[in-house]
Amino acid sequence: MRIAACDDNSDYLDFLAGQITKYTDGCHYTNVSVDSFLPDELIEQLENGKFNYNIILLDIIMGSYDGIDIARKINKAAPACSIIFISNYLDMAIEVYDVSHIYFILKSELEKRLPSALEKAAVHFANENGKYINIISNSRNICLNSKDIAYAEIYGKKLTIHLTDGESYISNLALKKLHEQLPDFIRIHNSYLINPLYIRSISKDLCSLSNGIALRVSRTYSKKAAEDYNRYLASIL
Repeated sequence: MRIAACDDNSDYLDFLAGQITKYTDGCHYTNVSVDSFLPDELIEQLENGKFNYNIILLDIIMGSYDGIDIARKINKAAPACSIIFISNYLDMAIEVYDVSHIYFILKSELEKRLPSALEKAAVHFANENGKYINIISNSRNICLNSKDIAYAEIYGKKLTIHLTDGESYISNLALKKLHEQLPDFIRIHNSYLINPLYIRSISKDLCSLSNGIALRVSRTYSKKAAEDYNRYLASIL
């Protein structure tokens, strides 16, 4: 999840980015990046077609720059991007309805309102890009995006969730319960649950993933796994 922050005050921009990082680290979101932009830098990103963010926190009055005009450019360049407006002025809350956005925060209430705003933006991101699940791993609450999960395996009573970046988390969650949360994933074995996004090929006895890992398909699940994968392929064509 890529988050941007834009303000014309560099000191406040550093504070804002720090607050975003503090919240996302505390929630244990995976694969989160936070970038900061002065308004001219953000406009350059938009004009060069380099803007690629899922969430942006955007000031409204920034010297000669109008945050609402910038938001219009974002709506056009990246319609799935969730815009969270921030401002010192409550009366600007009316003006923002000229553009698509999901939240308005008074700067004086940033620390109070930021968690709710980011949570709403994360839900929008999940709906657009994948589903979030929560697991307990090493006594920590971990929030994972389904698109970051390559596969899960269970050994004994320990479930290991393998991410696409090579990281993994161990949990006591049952594989069946995980499958209930991720119904689009494909069960190929009593021990394995696979994200179909990363299946390279599947046969009656072997499932090859795009990261080079090959996992055994059991006779019990062979037929249904093939049917589920064919159904997945049909849904994306």
